[in-house]
Amino acid sequence: MKAIEKARDLDPDYPEPYSWLSVLYKSVLAKLEPEKEARYNAEADKNAERFKELRTRILEKKKLEEELKKVK
Repeated sequence: MKAIEKARDLDPDYPEPYSWLSVLYKSVLAKLEPEKEARYNAEADKNAERFKELRTRILEKKKLEEELKKVK
């Protein structure tokens, strides 16, 4: 968990750590501490949404780069 958080902190625009944090919160922490399940699920959802936003941004950037290469 600490390594994934460190990766996220080093580059907040890199999407993969958010995906893994989502899995950890939902599949591990929520099961280990059922009394905090709602909080962990909310945190997982927040990280999953951030992952989707960043991946979409990266894919859009790649698409634009490809279009620009065709124009040249």
